[in-house]
Amino acid sequence: MGGRGTFAAGNPVPYSYETINKINGVKVLRGLYGKHGLPEEAHSSSAYISLHHNGMVRQLRLYNPNLTAKTDIEYSVHQGKLSLHAHDYVGGIRQPARQLTEYEKKEFLKFFGGNK
Repeated sequence: MGGRGTFAAGNPVPYSYETINKINGVKVLRGLYGKHGLPEEAHSSSAYISLHHNGMVRQLRLYNPNLTAKTDIEYSVHQGKLSLHAHDYVGGIRQPARQLTEYEKKEFLKFFGGNK
């Protein structure tokens, strides 16, 4: 991955992220050269994880079949308090935070240590 975390087919692009671990089969990425977020596009994965400085999961980004960002599930400050919430991407634009659906809770709470 290079540039903004994207894969440039046939073009050599320096890597902007490194895989530092896996959690439940999902790659944990760390940004290089001052990058703090996750890539806007995936290379080949359907999801990536980023961590807080204390090692807890901060964000799980899910990707569409075309490898563009679909949904961020985050444990971060929202409306002044630390909470688990989601942001969808519509037309490539990150939408305001919303509560997790029951399906998302069932599927993704395991990444965040159970019940937040």
